[in-house]
Amino acid sequence: MSIASAHSPANCYCGSDTPYQQCCEPFHRYQSHAQSAEQLMRSRFSACVLKDIDYLLNTTHHSTRSLYCRDDLLDWLGQQQWLSLKVVQHDVISSAQASVEFAAFYWPIQQAKPLCQHREYSRFLRELDDGVLKWFFVDGQDRPDLLIQRNQSCPCGSGKKHKKCCL
Repeated sequence: MSIASAHSPANCYCGSDTPYQQCCEPFHRYQSHAQSAEQLMRSRFSACVLKDIDYLLNTTHHSTRSLYCRDDLLDWLGQQQWLSLKVVQHDVISSAQASVEFAAFYWPIQQAKPLCQHREYSRFLRELDDGVLKWFFVDGQDRPDLLIQRNQSCPCGSGKKHKKCCL
């Protein structure tokens, strides 16, 4: 399991120990493609932080892309300040199918709520697209929130214990 924080400018938004310019930015600029479903999911989280709607839509599988409206996505992303990402599990089902379970932590912008999380089990397919094998997000199912223990590091990325921060 790993935690990513949007607060740390030294690391990518997805939580890698690599700067954004060397991690998710090449994907967002279509200079390279994710080599795993987890890598695609992490780059999609970074796209959420940056509100990169085009990337989110372009990395959604053609069979489900029409379910997502650009304006609705932008509105939804604008209601949250995305903070951090925790990958719970990445399962490779085959060379063309995988799943990623994750929790993404955020602050609701226009509500006086404490730290919130969006937890999901996402399915991914790998297919040829313009002669290149690429991973695509297919769909996701909501999962119950993860329990954040009082003495754990706060998912907001502050570095403090949860009980001294967002609890």
